Amino acid sequence: MTVEEHLATWARKSEQVSPIRIPRLDRKRLVQHFGEWGLHLGAEIGVDGGTFAEYMFKVISGLELIGVDPWARDGAKPKQAHELLKGKAWTRLHMASEQGAQHVPDLSLDFVYIDGDHTFDHVMLDLILWSRKVRPGGIVAGHDYYRFRTAGVVPAVDAYTHAHGIHEWFLTDEKTATFFWLKR
Repeated sequence: MTVEEHLATWARKSEQVSPIRIPRLDRKRLVQHFGEWGLHLGAEIGVDGGTFAEYMFKVISGLELIGVDPWARDGAKPKQAHELLKGKAWTRLHMASEQGAQHVPDLSLDFVYIDGDHTFDHVMLDLILWSRKVRPGGIVAGHDYYRFRTAGVVPAVDAYTHAHGIHEWFLTDEKTATFFWLKR
């Protein structure tokens, strides 16, 4: 089953309008689906200590991952990420997201997972810059679609999907939900 067919099945099973929350789906299971769907070339925006990237390498066979993070807050985080991802097909871009986007050709990725700066402006900029990097048939995804202090993930994703006519998009079924949609 293709990505598009799989997502269409999820949409048909739901009576919700977007965002459609998929019961019992968490972000770990979602990235397992990435592997099943043949999505092997991706970028993670906001690597932090590398634990989620390490998980992606465990569940996506043949993964090639670009990790973008300025690691400005904590000197231990880039070292931890480097150790966890040593020997993996991982390209580390130790820079801000907007700088990292300049190093990745448009339409070259199978997926992007956005989990960097959670303020409205940064989430919106990440969506604008990194959605361009995903090929049609790929997945645009990101973490922490819920309301919390100083965060702008929910209003940024809502505004972006509305402005770009993305009428069918999804959420994982967890408090710190992951949003995702098929790039058309």
